[in-house]
Amino acid sequence: RYNGRILSADYIDETTITDIDYKILKSQYNFTLIPKTVASARYGKLPKPFIDCVLSYYQGKTDLKDKPGDSEHDAEFYALMYTKMKNLLNAQYGMMAQDPIKITIKYVNEPDYMYEPDPDADRQKILDKYNKKAFLVYQWGVWVTCRCREHLQKGIDACGDGFIYCDTDSCKYVGTVNWEEVNRPYKKRAYLNKTYATDPNGKKHFMGLFELEDDPKAGYYAAEFKTMGAKKYAYRDPKGKLHITIAGVNKRIGAIELERAGGLDAMQEGFVFKWAGGLEARYNDHVNME
Repeated sequence: RYNGRILSADYIDETTITDIDYKILKSQYNFTLIPKTVASARYGKLPKPFIDCVLSYYQGKTDLKDKPGDSEHDAEFYALMYTKMKNLLNAQYGMMAQDPIKITIKYVNEPDYMYEPDPDADRQKILDKYNKKAFLVYQWGVWVTCRCREHLQKGIDACGDGFIYCDTDSCKYVGTVNWEEVNRPYKKRAYLNKTYATDPNGKKHFMGLFELEDDPKAGYYAAEFKTMGAKKYAYRDPKGKLHITIAGVNKRIGAIELERAGGLDAMQEGFVFKWAGGLEARYNDHVNME
């Protein structure tokens, strides 16, 4: 394994994949698949009311991004509202992709005052109860994830040998990539489906397009880059300033702390962020009740 990805294996007992996953796996691995269970779901457009809701929040987010202060509110207020609008947009996917089966947890007051899963909980009954009132479909969430993975793979393929890192929605690479050419079919589709929003300056922002995070002409591209896996990377901009993105670590304070420790060279296995690390919360089911 490398960073959670299987590089090679003699045998994998069981996994679950979709048709889209299968196409990606076939392009990257040599394997023999023995299906144990096969289920199908129909392809088609999402319901119009749901699409309209998504586009409404997307337009709202676009209207608020980097909005300066005015006579009604300051820029800080609009930044907060932008975050809230973005959360509402993301929640529409989250509601589809959440596990529909929530196992009941019951309180046991003997002998150790603790919580534990209810052994009498019937998963099928819980699912049946959920489906009676469900207004979104779990399969939609599953295939949305797959479509995003498929789209990301196209970006990785476009980077070619220059590819060095990817996140769920971005690729980092060296060299040049003609993103306009990559985006052309997606932009056309977005026009036809009206899946775009117009900002206050009249610029259209299309869903599903790859966009450069920074403008190399303005001098913001990464001059140095180092990663130690998903959600763990640091880089220097051309002006020499260090930036980090590490799960659980404050970006601003963490960059200062890493710089003081030696910069990119100090980013090694075993390095501990003492000032920028976040707090970890844990439940304690064995508290002394006396």
